[in-house]
Amino acid sequence: MSDRVDIEVGGYRVRIRIDGNTGPIVVLCSGLGGRQLHWGDTVANLAHDHTVVRFDRPGIPVTRASALDGRRTVRGEAGRIAAVLDAVRRSDRAVVVGHSLGGLIAGRAAAGFDWATLVLLNSGSGPIHPSQHDRLRLLINAVDHFSMEQIWQAKVAADAANGLPEPPADIQDFLHRRFVQTDARGMAAMARILLDGPQQDLSRSTASLLVAFGIDDPDSWSWQTQVHLAQRWRARLALIPHTAHSPAVEAPEATAA
Repeated sequence: MSDRVDIEVGGYRVRIRIDGNTGPIVVLCSGLGGRQLHWGDTVANLAHDHTVVRFDRPGIPVTRASALDGRRTVRGEAGRIAAVLDAVRRSDRAVVVGHSLGGLIAGRAAAGFDWATLVLLNSGSGPIHPSQHDRLRLLINAVDHFSMEQIWQAKVAADAANGLPEPPADIQDFLHRRFVQTDARGMAAMARILLDGPQQDLSRSTASLLVAFGIDDPDSWSWQTQVHLAQRWRARLALIPHTAHSPAVEAPEATAA
């Protein structure tokens, strides 16, 4: 059974879910469009011997809060992770997992905490690759004129035209539901962070670093970028086979391991 804690950060409610209540703390930070419920199967593989913490940002439907009116920043989102950690403080040092954009945010926050481990899951070393800039700008502009369903269908068509393989039907259905259920303004705000985000600087982090990624990920940072990230910061490197950009959904047991 999950415990729930509600806190307020910057005038917005953040709902925190805690599973396990025993063993080391693991904090799960979602990426663009991600929600705490998407970690459910991974949590099931961790909660028997960990205290697993997850949360939603403003703009996610279950928060009942609209996206932030002001411009979001990596620093501001890092502060949200800090507030979550403060609310569930334990004596153990935390393992913090940041997926995709959540990895950039967690990396920015890492310097201020004595974390045991920082895991960058399908994340990268800085702003998203220049090849993705046009897609992000189109997304930011499109949310003012089209529904999320229309934007999703345009993305699927573009991926097919570019020869990208379509994921299995159940994963495609998950990605579709995740996308269309995301608050449009929140999606645009987080896309701006990806577009403008600073280079990742982990030089002041005391945490052990693990870079993990789905080997078949076509969406964001290439596997070469992941290897470079691990090499630059002397991190451990883990490949998750038969997965793309959502390993926590595609292979939860392997991701938990």
